[in-house]
Amino acid sequence: MMEMSRRTVVLRPSHALTAENFEDFWRSLHGAIHDGETTEILVDLHQVEFIDSAVAVVLGQGAKLAEAHGKRLGCFGGNYQVRMVLEVTGMEQFVTIFGDESEFFGDIAPLMAA
Repeated sequence: MMEMSRRTVVLRPSHALTAENFEDFWRSLHGAIHDGETTEILVDLHQVEFIDSAVAVVLGQGAKLAEAHGKRLGCFGGNYQVRMVLEVTGMEQFVTIFGDESEFFGDIAPLMAA
């Protein structure tokens, strides 16, 4: 699911994200990054119970691509497992995880900084 408000796109995947099913998520993320009107992309991970290392890399690549296009990408709502996969894969250095949506919009210090 994708929501747009002004120049922010919020992606809200609603299932586990794995190498077998991340294509729709990547298309939405890639589309938001390449949309000329979008300046910020926020990924809401509340409903994502699990990600594998392939998806962690996709998030890292998305963050680097967003930055290259002058856009800001952040995530929030990731459970312990999601954060651990980002840490183990080294992607936490590229993907900023915020405590909640308001923290992203308020640009308060994130839980895991890029």
